[in-house]
Amino acid sequence: MSRPLPAFMAGRTVLITADRRSEDLAEAFARRGATIRHAAAMSIVHHSDDERLVADTRALVADPPDLVVVTTGAGLRGWLEAAEGAGLHGSLTDALSSARIFARGPKAKGALVAHGLTPEWVAESETTAEITEHLLALGVDGASVAVQHHGNGSDGLDEALTAAGARASPLVVYR
Repeated sequence: MSRPLPAFMAGRTVLITADRRSEDLAEAFARRGATIRHAAAMSIVHHSDDERLVADTRALVADPPDLVVVTTGAGLRGWLEAAEGAGLHGSLTDALSSARIFARGPKAKGALVAHGLTPEWVAESETTAEITEHLLALGVDGASVAVQHHGNGSDGLDEALTAAGARASPLVVYR
């Protein structure tokens, strides 16, 4: 039998300005007695409803990249879910598996492996700077590079690849 949580938030109102995981946060405060108000300062376009992501995925499938950079495990999973919802899952995984894949750290690598995709290289520091340095050292002139980004965009990666002669195709999975 579990004991009730102390109601140390009773009589207090908590304004939740986050959109992502706001329900979890609200429940945690409410269990402690708080009154909850929601006023999201920013909202997130869910990947399953993101028409731009689906359009970018269709373009990638039609013209598969030479190189793929996966920056987040959650982003890759979301991208594959969006592709599945659009009937593109098999085509997307085929396009990805035919490319050389680079991962930004162990979470991205784990998501790739879980979906049957093998990264050629994994950034130990989990930084975009390390990926940029590695790709530029390989030489990307003339290459088509698909970059799965987190919500903040390229962090300079797309620009560095383009300056080195690559054709960078950003895919922002959650915005």
